[in-house]
Amino acid sequence: MNKTILELNSITFRYDEKTFYFQNKCKNNVNDDKEMAAILDDVSLAVCQSEIYGLLGASGCGKTTLLRLILGQLSPSSGSIQVFGQEIDPNEQSPSHLCNIGYMPQDIVLYNEFSTFEMLQYFGRLYRMPNNECMKRIDQLLKLLELDVGTGGDVGHHHDCSHRNQLIKHLSGGQRRRVSLAIALLHDPRLLILDEPTVGVDPLLRESIWKHLKYLTSVKRRTVLLTTHYIEETRHANQIGFLRRGRLLVQDHPRRLLRRFRVDTMEAAFLKLCHYHDDQQQLLISRSPSIISSNVVVDNGDDDDDDKKVAKKSQSIVNFIEIIGPPLDDQEKNHNLIMTTEHLTINDSTNGGTINHSSNRIHPSKESISNQRKSQQWLIPRRRRRSYNYNHYICLSHLWTLVRKNFRQVYRNWSLLLFFILLPAIEMALIMLCIGRDIDHIPIAVYNGECPTPDLSQVFLDSFEPNAFVLYYFDSPKQAYDAAKSNQAAAVLQFNKRFSEALRSRFFSFGYINEDDNDNGNNGGDEQSTKSQQFSIWDESSVYVQLDMSNQLIGLQIQRQLLTAFLNFAQRLAVSMGLSNHTFKPPIAFGPPVYGIQQTSVAVVETFIAPGALIMIAFFATTIVSCHLLIHEIRQQLIERALIAGATTAEFLFSHILIQSCILMVQLFLVFVTAFYLFRMPYLGSLPLSISLICLQGLCGLMYGLMLSATCPDEIYATTLSIGTFFPSVIIGGIFWPVQSMPTVLQYVSQCLPSTQSIDALRFILLRDWDLRHSSVASAFIVSTIWLLIFLFCALTHFKRRV
Repeated sequence: MNKTILELNSITFRYDEKTFYFQNKCKNNVNDDKEMAAILDDVSLAVCQSEIYGLLGASGCGKTTLLRLILGQLSPSSGSIQVFGQEIDPNEQSPSHLCNIGYMPQDIVLYNEFSTFEMLQYFGRLYRMPNNECMKRIDQLLKLLELDVGTGGDVGHHHDCSHRNQLIKHLSGGQRRRVSLAIALLHDPRLLILDEPTVGVDPLLRESIWKHLKYLTSVKRRTVLLTTHYIEETRHANQIGFLRRGRLLVQDHPRRLLRRFRVDTMEAAFLKLCHYHDDQQQLLISRSPSIISSNVVVDNGDDDDDDKKVAKKSQSIVNFIEIIGPPLDDQEKNHNLIMTTEHLTINDSTNGGTINHSSNRIHPSKESISNQRKSQQWLIPRRRRRSYNYNHYICLSHLWTLVRKNFRQVYRNWSLLLFFILLPAIEMALIMLCIGRDIDHIPIAVYNGECPTPDLSQVFLDSFEPNAFVLYYFDSPKQAYDAAKSNQAAAVLQFNKRFSEALRSRFFSFGYINEDDNDNGNNGGDEQSTKSQQFSIWDESSVYVQLDMSNQLIGLQIQRQLLTAFLNFAQRLAVSMGLSNHTFKPPIAFGPPVYGIQQTSVAVVETFIAPGALIMIAFFATTIVSCHLLIHEIRQQLIERALIAGATTAEFLFSHILIQSCILMVQLFLVFVTAFYLFRMPYLGSLPLSISLICLQGLCGLMYGLMLSATCPDEIYATTLSIGTFFPSVIIGGIFWPVQSMPTVLQYVSQCLPSTQSIDALRFILLRDWDLRHSSVASAFIVSTIWLLIFLFCALTHFKRRV
């Protein structure tokens, strides 16, 4: 008798509420909570060595879930699973039995950026196959699955007529499925688990695949467990099991099932079995109690029609059991059927089988199970077990393979890669060019009453900085004012016709105008009426300005430019009048700054905004890329298949960290060149220390992206969260406005963000020449490191739970 390779004992599985919501509702797979019922209900089966076991059932009956339980990707709610005589530990991340299993998922789980050869080579390296053996197996499988010849290839490949070098995205659905099957067969596993291996495959090729599976089981003594929709093709199997609504109805050899059901096709047998199963369900929910033994005893207290119907259905079930009942030979004693119900008990004293319809369970008898356990001493080869059990450390071979995979994924999408690499530098350039600079060519409406012979008014207008204003002259104050009202000018300047004369009088008297004249104006009489008709020297010597303050920045800049221009004008006037140019200089002298640089037109952006922008750009440089790459692999089950091939979640995460770190370094290098070389951003302190802090923030943002990938169900969620955290970080992080101006509560919130202290520390390093001996700088490095570790821990924890 063959050894038992795979044994399932009373397996029941249902999703817990959180997992159910995450894996289904977030993917819009279900609409209500009815699906919370058991996916698998008390399923038991046994698969022996050198057998092809065909698992039949409609979509949604639990076939794929059953396979994932065997592979250790899901944990059963109850029951146990033994593979190669070892019980699966649901807490083990990379179970040791997986090295001897070849798995083909139902979905086409392949990288579109890979060629057929690269795809097989990638999994060969994960299986840790020697290179020569891997190349030989690839050639054999490409020939077996008719992938070595084709109708065309990618332009530029020298194998123009072979699918070998075609990218996966250019293959048809059937060709991709064949590549997926080749991956499962690649390392010549002891147990093949194939989920719908022949869907979409040509009938001739399907026959070739079945011949190869028979060859593997008969000659190489391999074992195959497969699911299929094609019921008739399971005639080639040694055992088949019918799975319906999460319950295994029957398992037996195809020919024996045909004889028992007295039909000619497997489809007809399955149809009969489904009818019997429906009758059984109706019997279980009927209100009339009945007890049926081998003599069919039915309790009919009254001559009620419903009771007669129940008895009739009970009799049909007895007939059904008689059909599938006593085994035809001694070999089947290991597969006695057990089906019981509260209302139906049938004993077969000859074979010791019991039929139980309440659990609707079919499994090997207890004696059979114990005998099989005693007889089998199935151990995984020591070398293989040591090679694939990487639960407590990272395999460098796997890590290098995953890094190469990530690199190939990235550079095959070179246009998107180029965009993400250049984007941070472009953002930095735009900030340096567009923010904090003075506004040029501001339109100003001017009414000069001194025309046509302007004197000092024209000297004042010539004192403006070049390109600061564009002056438009009008013939009346009303015309100038209307120009400002119609948005043709940002300000109105008015000069009195006696501006020059009054200003000279004002300067010569140094402001000591006859105050008595003005005071006398407060008294009554003819003198008051005479003086009220004249402009005072103060009014005549003043420039009357009206600003459009709907744009505060432009209005404030006009004020500053006018004051600066007037000081220059006053000094020139003093010199022309024979006075010292310091006569009208403000009595406040500003010395060299303690820290930083002198005020310039771009000092605000260079010294305040630019350091904050560097930190924030570095933090979010790779966040979106990390989210999209990793979530895509999770949603397409690419990571799950690699884990089955021997990789671990830690290896996957660290491979992404390595490739994203390389991209980050290139991005930051271009940002540094843009900021410090092209725009001459000032730095008075240690540039290496500044670069170290910026890179640390970049790595912190990278970990944040990985955490979003591990916690968000799809790219939309991750992108929304990323953008949703970006804007608050910019607003309250102190990039454009000091944190000290915020309410006290928001100041504390701001200090808790990953980037706020780093922004201030970078300003201190660049403009104050501070180093790690100052607490503000040291705390920025400490806080950034703490946030980096928090994000990494959350990413690892959630990633393990998710996959």
